[in-house]
Parts: sequence; structure tokens; C-alpha cells
Amino acid sequence: MTGNKPGARVVLKRDGKILLVKRSPKSNHEPGKWEIPGGVVEFLEEILPALKREVREETGIVIYPSRTSSLTVVEDSQQGYIDHVFLCTRFRRIFSSAKEVDLSKEHRLYRWATVEEALDMELTAITQAVMEFLLE
Repeated sequence: MTGNKPGARVVLKRDGKILLVKRSPKSNHEPGKWEIPGGVVEFLEEILPALKREVREETGIVIYPSRTSSLTVVEDSQQGYIDHVFLCTRFRRIFSSAKEVDLSKEHRLYRWATVEEALDMELTAITQAVMEFLLE
């Protein structure tokens, strides 16, 4: 597992649906595909603070690490990532506008979907593995 880049992702679940965000078509990594929020853990950064930072940057949503539980670990050997995936059912928006999700420039759309609906979408490799894990 040497050389793998650590990542942290979260399954944000609300009313039986999971938040998915669609990557920009200009992205270097799996452009135009849907994924669960998260990203790379920076050097010397702890995993839960990294997860909180990534989710806030990508969606404008604040997660509560105390309300977050470890779900699984997924490896994308093709891209060199190993992501720790967490489940979170309590979170809040950090902005005052009417937007439900405030997307970063990395993403173009968002959607709340069931696991079954997500599996019919074009997903990143890691998100595909997470959805299959959730279906088990």
C-alpha cells in the first residue's frame, strides 16, 4: 500500500437518500462522474478534520465528527487512492442563502439519491464501491 494517497469521504444520509455531487467535466480525475463528498487528507492532517474541511469546501455543509461513524475503507489502485469512508446523518448548512448545497468549482450538480438510484448513475470508482458496500 506504499504510495497510496489517503482520502476521506462521507456518506451524507437524509431521509433514506445520499448526497452525490457531480465532478466538473474539466476535472483531471474521473470528469463528469458522480461521487460522495470528500477528498485528499493533507500531510500531517488528521482524518476527521480533513473530512470536515473537504465536505465544507465542496458542499457548504458542516458535519459533526462526533456524529460521524466509520463505514469502510475503499482503495482505488488505478488512481492510487485509499479512502476512509464515514457515515453522517447529522449536519448543517453554513450559508444563509436559499441554496441547499453550495457547490465548489470542482462540482457542477448535486443530487440526493437512494443507493439503488446511485448505482444507475455514472459514479467514480470509489463511490461505486461504496454504493455496492451499502447494498450488501
